[in-house]
Amino acid sequence: MAVGPVILISGIGLLLLSMTNRLGRTIDRARQLMDAYRHGTEMDKARIKGQLEVLWQRARLVRASIVWSSSAVLMVSLVIILLFVSTLLGLEIAPFIAILFGCCMVAVVISLVYFIGDINLSLNALRLEIDLEEKK
Repeated sequence: MAVGPVILISGIGLLLLSMTNRLGRTIDRARQLMDAYRHGTEMDKARIKGQLEVLWQRARLVRASIVWSSSAVLMVSLVIILLFVSTLLGLEIAPFIAILFGCCMVAVVISLVYFIGDINLSLNALRLEIDLEEKK
């Protein structure tokens, strides 16, 4: 009975790995842009400031996604613990375990919605950059 939740932890762990990599890349890119902002012309500064705003929004989306995924891992861990405890002690807490597992799945869905939001925002930002280059 606990095998399914354990596999879920592995899957969410892989999602968290991807999310933390995206967050790291976003932060690294923001640091590079801040350096360019300090040494850029006024025209460059305006463009860079827009990019930094997008990176800030992306970092917030990824952070929210990481928080929800981490919450899901915490809840599924509690499900596993409760499954073992209920079996060992003969407790009838199946409805509580089911509700906790349902909350876990809701947290995963919310996390993925934020993650997809980050992906869409990054693609929109890329489109804006391409459009700016074409106007030059």
